[in-house]
Amino acid sequence: MRPVLLLFSIACAAHAEPIEVAGSGNVKGPFTGKMLETFLRGSPPPVLTSNQPNVGAISRKAAQWFGNSEGMGVGLESDAALVFTYSAMDRASEVKPKLTMTEGLYILRDQQGRIDQVISDVLVAKVEYRPKGWEVDMWNIEETEYDSARPGARKPLPGIAPFSVTRVDELSYDPDKGVQETLGVATWPEGGTVATKTTLRVNPNRSLLVREEYSGAEAVPEKLIARETFQRIYWKEGPGLRQLIQRQTKNAEGALEPEEDIEELWKVDPQGVRVLEKTINHLSGR
Repeated sequence: MRPVLLLFSIACAAHAEPIEVAGSGNVKGPFTGKMLETFLRGSPPPVLTSNQPNVGAISRKAAQWFGNSEGMGVGLESDAALVFTYSAMDRASEVKPKLTMTEGLYILRDQQGRIDQVISDVLVAKVEYRPKGWEVDMWNIEETEYDSARPGARKPLPGIAPFSVTRVDELSYDPDKGVQETLGVATWPEGGTVATKTTLRVNPNRSLLVREEYSGAEAVPEKLIARETFQRIYWKEGPGLRQLIQRQTKNAEGALEPEEDIEELWKVDPQGVRVLEKTINHLSGR
């Protein structure tokens, strides 16, 4: 179980304007660019996967309270995340993160224009770009101090380790075969380590994602705890896409058992707009 950060602060200090406005696209929005071109040729667009470490900013705007009534949102953690998104045809080692829309984030970039630090009211996230991927280290804001060597930046206090480390590395990449594999390892000193192996495949007939979760830092069969697949197939009658979503988790006897088995029929118009036409739950028969 991943730890959840709960915030109960009622103080709202004034902030200067953010360095830039953060925002990322809607993953279920219209297909555009090469994704739309692929669909119009009668093939399924590549499935995208993403890694989204939460950076924990607090919005100053009205937000949803736990009791489903609107208020000022004091004490609520907004849905703010660094988003690394890629397909089988995008090298994971070259992906540049974006940020979900939120208020109150400060963003620092490196000399290449990539996000280097994200600072919120509660957290400091540091991005390291590795030869085969990336790493995101996080500290609570009170465990950091101003970094006089870099205006606007913060650094951890002496001897303070990050409370969360997320690392993703490219295992293999073959654009000619339309295959990419990555391994993500997320570590919390008080919450253990989880490894996620992601395989992406794409060809003219099918686009596939397989994600496997393991306890510990290695993707070894005896440590497998869950597997999910997401397939996308061109649906000529729509026209549109058939999407097959399956998830299995390990039971008490150590065997994988079905948790989800869904088929979705999506109509897609010539402008790339997607509309869900039908959902079939193969586990319940409906």
